[in-house]
Amino acid sequence: MIIYGVVLVYISNSTTMLINRFGFTESQAALWYTTPYMISACASPFLGLLIDKIGKRAFFITFASVMILLACTITQFIPVAEPGKM
Repeated sequence: MIIYGVVLVYISNSTTMLINRFGFTESQAALWYTTPYMISACASPFLGLLIDKIGKRAFFITFASVMILLACTITQFIPVAEPGKM
């Protein structure tokens, strides 16, 4: 449950983080925020078929959860962008 709490906080603050840390405009931040979801929507059926063929669903679910937690953690260490430096 802790992982879900971390991810939900990350998702709710991600557009603000993109604006503050990378100096994006609000529309650019919205585009980058939605890109992983669009890729996931397109790739999920194919990855689902592949995982059904390979098996080991529990491994893939655990691996995906760890990767999400790692990505959220790494982005916390990105320095804040200074105005005019981007």
